[in-house]
This record gives sequence, structure tokens and C-alpha cells, in this order.
Amino acid sequence: MQGLLAAEAVPAGLPQMQAPQGQSPLHPARRLPLPASAVAIHGRFATQMYRGQAEWETVNRVCDAVSIPVIGSGDMLSAEAAAHALTETGVTAVMIARGTYGNPWIFKNTQALVEGQAPLVPTLDQMLASFMMHVRLLDAAHIHIARARSLS
Repeated sequence: MQGLLAAEAVPAGLPQMQAPQGQSPLHPARRLPLPASAVAIHGRFATQMYRGQAEWETVNRVCDAVSIPVIGSGDMLSAEAAAHALTETGVTAVMIARGTYGNPWIFKNTQALVEGQAPLVPTLDQMLASFMMHVRLLDAAHIHIARARSLS
């Protein structure tokens, strides 16, 4: 990472950070190698996996502690959750992972909510087309349909 940061005119973000269990993420966040362009923070400990709720107040404290953009992650399961994080915390952006499963509209709907507009309600035809595209992509990637069921 130091070599990348030393390169001229190359914006560099830091990998997603999770503090060890019981340690505040503020300590490693304050010791970021500079000049990092951004940092991604996940609101839960790695040992928690998907259990419990992400601690967005901790993510917000990291935002207050650093002078670079913070990308927040954790529990972005809906456009409403993502829009809330973008408007009510100090994050510059959010990472959405599991929230995309079966919901490719989450990005457009997050933007609509942030802009004060109504989210898109997909039609049955749009949902079926999305599902068929998903199946074609799974097939193209040689992923067995049983694996696809585990994604829902």
C-alpha cells in the first residue's frame, strides 16, 4: 500500500477496515497511511459475520475522526437503509452487497430517495426479466442453480 500511495497522481483508497473484537476502529482510522484518498469502514466485527446489526454510530465516529471520504458498509439491505446512511451519517458513499440479491433496483431507488423522489416499484415483467438475466449470468459463469438458491 505504501508503494501505491507514493505513486504520483494515483488516488488510492484503503481496504475495508474492521477493528479487532473489542478495539475501537478509531485507533486504526487515525493512523491511516497518508495520502489515502478514502477508506471503507464496516460497521461490525469480522467475528460477527452477518449476526447482529452494524454499528453505524461507530462508522459515523470514524467519519468525524478522519479528513478523507468514508465509505460505509453493513446492513445495506434496502434502498431505505442506504439512503438513511447517506443522509443521516457522515459517510460519502455506501457499499451495497447482500441488498442487491434479487433487487437490482436498489441503486436507482437509493438515489431517488436521497433526491426526495419516490422509489421505483418494478413491474412483474421487470422482475421476471431480471430473474432471467440472473439465471443466464449464473449459467454463463457455470454456477449450479443450487448455489443460486443459497443467494436468496
